[in-house]
Amino acid sequence: MKTEEKNILKILAYLGFFVLLFVFLRFETNNNKPVKTEENKNDLSFIDKIEINNYSLQVQAILKDDAVTLLYEKQKDIFIGKKSYHGEETEFVKYNEEYYVLENEEFIKNSEFVSFNYDKTFITLDNIKKLFNLKHTVMNDGSIIEVKYKLNDVINLYNEINNTRLYTLDEKDFYIYLKMDEKTVEYFVVDMTPLYKLINTELNTDVMYKIKVKNEKETDTSLIITKLK
Repeated sequence: MKTEEKNILKILAYLGFFVLLFVFLRFETNNNKPVKTEENKNDLSFIDKIEINNYSLQVQAILKDDAVTLLYEKQKDIFIGKKSYHGEETEFVKYNEEYYVLENEEFIKNSEFVSFNYDKTFITLDNIKKLFNLKHTVMNDGSIIEVKYKLNDVINLYNEINNTRLYTLDEKDFYIYLKMDEKTVEYFVVDMTPLYKLINTELNTDVMYKIKVKNEKETDTSLIITKLK
Protein backbone atom coordinates (compact mmCIF):
# COMPACT_ATOMS: atom_id res chain seq x y z
CA MET A 1 0.00 0.00 0.00
CA LYS A 2 1.30 3.40 -0.93
CA THR A 3 2.30 5.88 1.76
CA GLU A 4 -0.32 8.34 0.52
CA GLU A 5 -3.09 5.72 0.85
CA LYS A 6 -1.92 4.84 4.37
CA ASN A 7 -2.09 8.49 5.39
CA ILE A 8 -5.62 8.79 4.02
CA LEU A 9 -6.71 5.69 5.98
CA LYS A 10 -5.17 7.12 9.16
CA ILE A 11 -7.02 10.39 8.66
CA LEU A 12 -10.30 8.54 8.10
CA ALA A 13 -9.69 6.44 11.22
CA TYR A 14 -9.05 9.56 13.31
CA LEU A 15 -12.18 11.22 11.93
CA GLY A 16 -14.23 8.12 12.70
CA PHE A 17 -12.88 8.05 16.26
CA PHE A 18 -13.75 11.70 16.90
CA VAL A 19 -17.23 11.26 15.42
CA LEU A 20 -17.88 8.31 17.75
CA LEU A 21 -16.47 10.27 20.70
CA PHE A 22 -18.71 13.24 19.89
CA VAL A 23 -21.80 11.01 19.66
CA PHE A 24 -20.92 9.31 22.96
CA LEU A 25 -20.43 12.62 24.77
CA ARG A 26 -23.71 13.98 23.43
CA PHE A 27 -25.46 10.81 24.60
CA GLU A 28 -23.96 11.06 28.10
CA THR A 29 -24.74 14.76 28.37
CA ASN A 30 -28.36 14.24 27.37
CA ASN A 31 -28.70 11.41 29.87
CA ASN A 32 -27.47 13.66 32.68
CA LYS A 33 -29.77 16.57 31.84
CA PRO A 34 -33.04 17.00 33.74
CA VAL A 35 -35.93 15.53 31.78
CA LYS A 36 -38.59 18.07 30.90
CA THR A 37 -41.97 16.70 29.94
CA GLU A 38 -45.34 18.22 29.15
CA GLU A 39 -48.30 16.92 31.15
CA ASN A 40 -46.19 14.17 32.70
CA LYS A 41 -48.80 12.29 34.72
CA ASN A 42 -46.45 9.48 35.76
CA ASP A 43 -44.51 11.67 38.20
CA LEU A 44 -47.71 12.80 39.93
CA SER A 45 -49.66 9.57 39.77
CA PHE A 46 -48.93 8.81 43.44
CA ILE A 47 -51.58 11.33 44.51
CA ASP A 48 -54.30 9.46 42.60
CA LYS A 49 -53.52 6.33 44.63
CA ILE A 50 -54.41 8.02 47.94
CA GLU A 51 -57.95 7.11 48.99
CA ILE A 52 -60.06 10.22 49.52
CA ASN A 53 -62.02 8.78 52.48
CA ASN A 54 -59.21 7.23 54.51
CA TYR A 55 -55.90 9.06 54.61
CA SER A 56 -53.54 10.94 56.90
CA LEU A 57 -51.87 14.23 56.06
CA GLN A 58 -49.18 16.30 57.73
CA VAL A 59 -48.70 19.89 56.62
CA GLN A 60 -46.20 22.40 57.93
CA ALA A 61 -46.53 26.04 56.94
CA ILE A 62 -43.05 27.57 56.92
CA LEU A 63 -42.57 31.34 56.93
CA LYS A 64 -39.66 33.62 57.73
CA ASP A 65 -40.73 34.18 61.33
CA ASP A 66 -43.51 31.67 61.93
CA ALA A 67 -44.47 28.02 61.51
CA VAL A 68 -47.45 25.82 62.26
CA THR A 69 -47.79 22.04 61.92
CA LEU A 70 -51.05 20.21 61.43
CA LEU A 71 -51.32 16.42 61.48
CA TYR A 72 -54.70 14.84 60.88
CA GLU A 73 -56.33 11.61 59.79
CA LYS A 74 -59.55 11.54 57.81
CA GLN A 75 -61.91 8.62 58.30
CA LYS A 76 -64.88 9.15 55.99
CA ASP A 77 -66.64 12.23 57.44
CA ILE A 78 -64.53 12.76 60.56
CA PHE A 79 -61.12 14.41 60.97
CA ILE A 80 -58.94 13.52 63.97
CA GLY A 81 -55.90 15.72 64.38
CA LYS A 82 -53.23 17.53 66.34
CA LYS A 83 -52.07 21.10 65.86
CA SER A 84 -48.62 22.32 66.96
CA TYR A 85 -48.21 26.08 67.15
CA HIS A 86 -45.78 28.20 69.17
CA GLY A 87 -44.88 25.25 71.40
CA GLU A 88 -48.48 24.35 72.19
CA GLU A 89 -50.13 21.13 71.02
CA THR A 90 -53.89 20.83 70.67
CA GLU A 91 -55.78 17.62 69.89
CA PHE A 92 -59.06 18.06 68.07
CA VAL A 93 -61.83 16.41 66.09
CA LYS A 94 -63.75 17.93 63.20
CA TYR A 95 -67.17 16.43 62.59
CA ASN A 96 -70.14 17.86 60.68
CA GLU A 97 -68.13 21.06 60.12
CA GLU A 98 -67.79 21.56 63.90
CA TYR A 99 -64.53 21.53 65.85
CA TYR A 100 -64.14 19.71 69.18
CA VAL A 101 -61.01 20.25 71.28
CA LEU A 102 -59.70 17.72 73.79
CA GLU A 103 -59.98 19.11 77.33
CA ASN A 104 -59.68 16.94 80.45
CA GLU A 105 -60.08 13.75 78.42
CA GLU A 106 -63.24 15.05 76.74
CA PHE A 107 -63.83 16.58 73.31
CA ILE A 108 -65.62 19.89 73.85
CA LYS A 109 -67.15 21.89 71.00
CA ASN A 110 -65.08 24.99 70.29
CA SER A 111 -66.36 27.23 67.50
CA GLU A 112 -63.35 29.57 67.87
CA PHE A 113 -60.70 26.90 67.35
CA VAL A 114 -58.41 27.47 64.36
CA SER A 115 -56.83 24.24 63.12
CA PHE A 116 -54.44 25.97 60.72
CA ASN A 117 -53.36 29.60 60.88
CA TYR A 118 -52.87 30.06 57.15
CA ASP A 119 -54.91 29.40 54.04
CA LYS A 120 -56.51 25.93 54.15
CA THR A 121 -57.44 25.54 50.49
CA PHE A 122 -54.66 23.16 49.49
CA ILE A 123 -54.26 21.16 52.70
CA THR A 124 -57.09 18.71 51.98
CA LEU A 125 -56.62 15.78 49.65
CA ASP A 126 -59.50 16.54 47.31
CA ASN A 127 -58.17 20.04 46.57
CA ILE A 128 -54.57 18.82 46.32
CA LYS A 129 -55.71 16.34 43.67
CA LYS A 130 -57.38 19.17 41.74
CA LEU A 131 -54.20 21.25 41.97
CA PHE A 132 -51.96 18.42 40.78
CA ASN A 133 -54.23 17.76 37.81
CA LEU A 134 -53.91 21.27 36.40
CA LYS A 135 -51.84 21.61 33.23
CA HIS A 136 -48.17 21.55 34.16
CA THR A 137 -44.62 20.83 33.09
CA VAL A 138 -42.19 18.60 34.96
CA MET A 139 -38.44 18.89 35.45
CA ASN A 140 -37.01 15.69 36.90
CA ASP A 141 -33.44 15.48 38.18
CA GLY A 142 -33.95 12.28 40.17
CA SER A 143 -34.10 13.34 43.83
CA ILE A 144 -36.24 16.45 43.30
CA ILE A 145 -39.07 16.77 40.81
CA GLU A 146 -40.06 20.34 39.96
CA VAL A 147 -43.65 20.78 38.80
CA LYS A 148 -44.49 24.12 37.22
CA TYR A 149 -47.97 25.57 36.78
CA LYS A 150 -49.27 28.84 35.44
CA LEU A 151 -50.22 31.02 38.40
CA ASN A 152 -53.40 32.13 36.65
CA ASP A 153 -54.55 28.50 36.39
CA VAL A 154 -53.99 28.07 40.13
CA ILE A 155 -55.84 31.32 40.85
CA ASN A 156 -58.81 30.16 38.76
CA LEU A 157 -58.93 26.90 40.73
CA TYR A 158 -58.64 28.79 44.03
CA ASN A 159 -61.52 31.08 43.02
CA GLU A 160 -63.63 28.12 41.97
CA ILE A 161 -63.10 26.36 45.31
CA ASN A 162 -63.56 29.43 47.52
CA ASN A 163 -65.98 31.48 45.42
CA THR A 164 -63.51 34.38 45.41
CA ARG A 165 -62.30 36.81 42.76
CA LEU A 166 -58.54 36.91 43.04
CA TYR A 167 -56.74 37.95 39.89
CA THR A 168 -53.38 39.11 38.59
CA LEU A 169 -52.15 40.55 35.31
CA ASP A 170 -48.67 39.14 35.89
CA GLU A 171 -47.65 36.08 33.89
CA LYS A 172 -46.04 34.26 36.79
CA ASP A 173 -45.48 30.58 37.58
CA PHE A 174 -46.47 28.46 40.57
CA TYR A 175 -44.25 25.60 41.76
CA ILE A 176 -44.53 22.31 43.61
CA TYR A 177 -41.41 20.32 44.50
CA LEU A 178 -41.55 16.56 45.06
CA LYS A 179 -38.82 15.06 47.27
CA MET A 180 -38.16 11.55 46.03
CA ASP A 181 -36.95 8.55 48.02
CA GLU A 182 -35.87 6.25 45.21
CA LYS A 183 -39.14 5.90 43.26
CA THR A 184 -41.57 7.05 45.95
CA VAL A 185 -42.55 10.56 47.00
CA GLU A 186 -41.26 11.23 50.52
CA TYR A 187 -43.02 14.61 50.74
CA PHE A 188 -43.77 17.61 48.56
CA VAL A 189 -43.44 21.36 49.04
CA VAL A 190 -46.00 23.79 47.67
CA ASP A 191 -44.57 27.27 47.15
CA MET A 192 -47.64 29.29 48.11
CA THR A 193 -45.80 32.64 47.92
CA PRO A 194 -47.19 34.05 44.63
CA LEU A 195 -50.73 33.04 45.55
CA TYR A 196 -50.43 34.25 49.14
CA LYS A 197 -49.34 37.70 48.00
CA LEU A 198 -52.81 38.00 46.46
CA ILE A 199 -54.62 36.44 49.43
CA ASN A 200 -52.85 38.65 51.97
CA THR A 201 -51.19 41.69 50.42
CA GLU A 202 -49.69 42.72 53.78
CA LEU A 203 -47.74 39.48 54.22
CA ASN A 204 -44.21 40.21 53.01
CA THR A 205 -42.55 36.79 53.29
CA ASP A 206 -42.26 33.51 51.44
CA VAL A 207 -44.88 30.91 52.36
CA MET A 208 -44.08 27.22 51.91
CA TYR A 209 -46.31 24.24 52.69
CA LYS A 210 -44.42 21.00 53.32
CA ILE A 211 -46.88 18.12 52.98
CA LYS A 212 -46.81 14.36 53.58
CA VAL A 213 -49.84 12.25 52.74
CA LYS A 214 -50.53 8.51 52.80
CA ASN A 215 -53.32 5.96 52.81
CA GLU A 216 -54.78 4.71 56.10
CA LYS A 217 -56.87 1.65 56.88
CA GLU A 218 -60.53 2.24 57.58
CA THR A 219 -61.20 2.25 61.32
CA ASP A 220 -64.33 2.42 63.46
CA THR A 221 -64.77 5.99 64.77
CA SER A 222 -68.20 5.51 66.34
CA LEU A 223 -66.79 5.60 69.88
CA ILE A 224 -65.15 8.98 69.27
CA ILE A 225 -68.36 10.38 67.80
CA THR A 226 -70.34 9.36 70.88
CA LYS A 227 -67.91 11.33 73.08
CA LEU A 228 -68.30 14.62 71.22
CA LYS A 229 -70.03 17.26 73.36
